[in-house]
Amino acid sequence: HFAFIESTARLLADVHGISYDRQLARRSIPSIIDNVSAPVYSKSNKEIVVDESVKKDDIKKVETKIEKYIHDIISFIKNLGASENTNLVPLMYAHTFEKDDDENGHIDFITAASNLRAMVYGIEVVDRLKTKRIAGKIVPAIATTTAAVAGLVTAELIKIVSEAPLDGYRNAFLNLAIPLVILSEPGTASKTSITNDLSYTSWDRWDIKGSESFTLSQFIQWFKDQYKLTATAVMHGVKIIYMSVMPGHAKKMNQTMRKLLRTPKTVESVELTVSFEDKYGESVTTPPIRYYLC
Repeated sequence: HFAFIESTARLLADVHGISYDRQLARRSIPSIIDNVSAPVYSKSNKEIVVDESVKKDDIKKVETKIEKYIHDIISFIKNLGASENTNLVPLMYAHTFEKDDDENGHIDFITAASNLRAMVYGIEVVDRLKTKRIAGKIVPAIATTTAAVAGLVTAELIKIVSEAPLDGYRNAFLNLAIPLVILSEPGTASKTSITNDLSYTSWDRWDIKGSESFTLSQFIQWFKDQYKLTATAVMHGVKIIYMSVMPGHAKKMNQTMRKLLRTPKTVESVELTVSFEDKYGESVTTPPIRYYLC
């Protein structure tokens, strides 16, 4: 435990350019630990559903700590883009992994972290020398393609969160054995025309915000008002909610969407398949439709 705390602290200090006295730091760690209260373990309230017959829409969603952490990062990136303060993000310094340098703490961290994980799963722990020997064999795979792909994907994700323009994104083609790295700008998504004034891409989706009292009639009218299209059929999975040609379905117009869909109160949205006709009575294709029940 002590080795993990010390090696992790050293790596973080090196990455962030924080100077430290190794011997002084080692003597200071016990007193710091004494003043730290470890959080009491509490069982997560996330429900793990093992019944394959349960639909995804029926599963109650609970935000995990990791999901909350991701949302916090996204908010930070968005705020960073709107701020002129360049000191919000501290400088970070890349360090090349070197197993043969005993002063950099790299092997110390790998040994401590892997042994802690091994202890948790009842796996035999290994000493520093064996860890060094194993790490030397797998480093070429870890430090090349995997790291390159992870870095490139992360850079593009930051652009998405920051809502960068299309010409700011890059496709990457790499073969590190040659080595070859080619970056190119992505092309615009192909558009499918619905009418002369309306089109969509494979990335689009139509979201409609409803409520507990939102009726089928209001649902159909929404598309007429927004896109001048007439819904002729509404389906939820294989279940037919509405079909204009079927006798008796006109009586459903004043029923609420919640009642027609028969979804649990915990379900906030559903994916619907809707068939449309334009003003000339011709069938048209549209993007996927998500209906929010509340």
